[in-house]
Amino acid sequence: MTALRLAGLIATNPAALFRVGGTEFLLQEGEWSDWVVLDYTIIPHLKSVTGICRFYLMEARPTFRLYVSPVQIDPSNPAMPICTPENYSRELVENVGPFYTQGLPDDTKALDEGVFQDADYISQADLVRTAIGAPPLLLVDEMFAILDRRAAEEFLARVEGEGQIFLATAQEGWLGELRDRQFHVHQVRAGQVRSESRETSSSPPDATG
Repeated sequence: MTALRLAGLIATNPAALFRVGGTEFLLQEGEWSDWVVLDYTIIPHLKSVTGICRFYLMEARPTFRLYVSPVQIDPSNPAMPICTPENYSRELVENVGPFYTQGLPDDTKALDEGVFQDADYISQADLVRTAIGAPPLLLVDEMFAILDRRAAEEFLARVEGEGQIFLATAQEGWLGELRDRQFHVHQVRAGQVRSESRETSSSPPDATG
């Protein structure tokens, strides 16, 4: 199995040097590494598999804290089928580089368990923005049925103006709020979609969607 070694802390600034297998990298506090390949020996000298992960230096001193993302199936050398045709993941890696293969990239569990603070969680989400050069597409279903008004308004304030956001809801009481925030409102009724124009968006709706 690949060994992680802390090669040293940098005395002049909060940073650390790491060696993972044959990879060496320097991280500042609050910085994520690129994808790092991990080797796992299944049968000595006969069978091994690889995975990929990223390292996040949360704090160098006075307390050293390092977060390692959940290990992903290596798309350039998958240990099990992850796509069809089988070589498609390798082609993607050649064209766009390594990518997450096990669920959503944002580690919500780390946030829920208090390992991440909000700033740490957002920094991980920013990796997607950096990779694609634009804000990621955000799809949210029935948020207003789950969150209280304060939390929902805080969420809307945070994501407003951050690229394309699609909100699906049956909570009619929120439509006025969405119009006020300059969201385009599309209503679905009996399988038909009605899009409101800017000129008519102040009119009360007869259906929700």
